[in-house]
Amino acid sequence: MRRQERHGTERKREFAAEKHCQRAVDWLNCGQDDPGRRRIRQLLRMIHVLSSNWVEVIDKDDGEPALSYRGPREEYARAYKAVFRLLSRYKFSPLILPFADRMIPQWTPISGPGGRFKRRWPPDAGGYDDVQAVFELAWMTDGEGLKKVRECLCGKWFFVKFAHQKFCSAPCRDKANKSLPKWKEYRRKKAREYYWLHKNKNIK
Repeated sequence: MRRQERHGTERKREFAAEKHCQRAVDWLNCGQDDPGRRRIRQLLRMIHVLSSNWVEVIDKDDGEPALSYRGPREEYARAYKAVFRLLSRYKFSPLILPFADRMIPQWTPISGPGGRFKRRWPPDAGGYDDVQAVFELAWMTDGEGLKKVRECLCGKWFFVKFAHQKFCSAPCRDKANKSLPKWKEYRRKKAREYYWLHKNKNIK
């Protein structure tokens, strides 16, 4: 559910989970290709496989709407195993942060790819890694971040603000649409119309 600013302000709209996902998106797009980034990229790609190809059908038993997976079963099974394997390496334990007369519950990483997490937690500025990315994408957003961060056809990672959004920008969207048979036929039709307008000198 997105949160909108009141009318009259110049601030951009903020969407649920976007704040926590943005650091992970920037980290993925920084141009480096270390093992941690490769793991998170693979995790997000596998999550996309698991969350795609679901359609609403009517249950034969009770007549109620239900979701059914209509994608390749083997691909789904491989993605499921990959997600389980990737996430199993990130272990967190409960942590209590005392503040005045309150105890603030938190999670802290026990170990990461390099063994026990040795840095400050909660993390301060700098030193972002795959442990923090998993924490923000999976825990801070109740799992929404794992579905909201996707890879565009240009290779750039972006935060999905709308359910129908598939590309990081308008140029990428237009480039993809222009390769579709429907769009090619539309362009051929317009070219024929333009030709006859020229020939008959009916251009206004």
